[in-house]
Amino acid sequence: MSAPEDASPPASPAPAESPVPPTPAPKRKRRRWLAVLGVLLALLLVAFAVLVTWAPVPLGAPRGFDLNEVRAMARGGSGPLPSAVGRWVVAEGVSPRAFVGASWDVVTKVTFAFPAFQISWPDHYVIVDAPHERSTHDERFPGNAYDQDAYDGVARALRGAQQIIFTHEHFDHVRGVSQSPDFAALAPRVRMTQAQADAMPEDAGFTAEQLAALRTEPLTEPTRIAPGVVLIPAAGHTPGSLYVFVALANGQDVLLVGDAVWSHHNLNRAVGRPLAVALALGEDREATLNQVRALITLRDTQPTLAIVPAHDDQTVQRYVEAGFLHDGFLPVRPRPVVPDGAEQALLPDGGVPDGGVVEAGLDGGVAEAPDTDTDAGVADPAVPAAPGAPGAEEAAAASRAPAPPASAPAAP
Repeated sequence: MSAPEDASPPASPAPAESPVPPTPAPKRKRRRWLAVLGVLLALLLVAFAVLVTWAPVPLGAPRGFDLNEVRAMARGGSGPLPSAVGRWVVAEGVSPRAFVGASWDVVTKVTFAFPAFQISWPDHYVIVDAPHERSTHDERFPGNAYDQDAYDGVARALRGAQQIIFTHEHFDHVRGVSQSPDFAALAPRVRMTQAQADAMPEDAGFTAEQLAALRTEPLTEPTRIAPGVVLIPAAGHTPGSLYVFVALANGQDVLLVGDAVWSHHNLNRAVGRPLAVALALGEDREATLNQVRALITLRDTQPTLAIVPAHDDQTVQRYVEAGFLHDGFLPVRPRPVVPDGAEQALLPDGGVPDGGVVEAGLDGGVAEAPDTDTDAGVADPAVPAAPGAPGAEEAAAASRAPAPPASAPAAP
């Protein structure tokens, strides 16, 4: 008997799987390029963050200089204290906020002022910094404001200054002297430190012959150069950077810090300049960040101290409103010029009993009074007041009758 046949139909063969079509070559290339682009963008963001947005100051409080010692040095000794500090803006520039203090803000624009400062007594004055001429401004900051009348006014003031000080050796602080047609008359008035002379960059405009004509001396510690005025070495932004401390007769104190910071924005946010800017400027990175921290400490603990960055127009205007500074230079009745060949006696701290210009050297040396004879092409050293500036009588009264110190305004 035969086996029964299987009645079930034969199994149909499994359908063959459809092969997955290969990714077209253009799509593979596109994905590869997108991945590469993503990596590059990530690297660019990291580089931008490091170079532009990252400049925290140290948490510690470096000692910096001893303010009590400097204040005692400035207010000690003989001679009247200065009555006022004025600022005369020659030009302006604009920069993204991120280049002033490290941040992501590359949109907000910050105005840079380029000023000279005048420390004045009733019968003489000292000039701090001498901004650059128009041709240099048009080349470096095309399209930005330049006040030729202000430059000419500062030039006249330089010819009548008892001393000329540079906060550091960059072109926007010194070319008003190096490019002056009256350089020979200005040279005896200039107080340049050896560090400034040694690090003077080419674009500062000084020739070798001009530098040789200037007396340069080391500045390694705070040094009083006149009643109420102390120079403080502050190398960092440049090797020859210094602060100028001014103790006013009304009890207020002013600290001109040059370019140690460009704005109170650096102090408010506790940041230095971006690394990219610091590298381009050749700064001592550690020193500048330590200085920011020290200035923050001074701001927070010394309410009667006005910390004045050279280029911070917004904060300086607040100091003007609070009475720490004033716009423009005060008119000063100059001391009579000592006749040629006459001997010149010095009082303590470099004062002159009956006139003349002295105190050219950091060691208290004496420079001959520059010739102010108009026949020699040098104008009368009296400086006209800017609109609204107080006159010489008010300045004299301020030096005779000190007022209680006011607190410095909070910076924006």
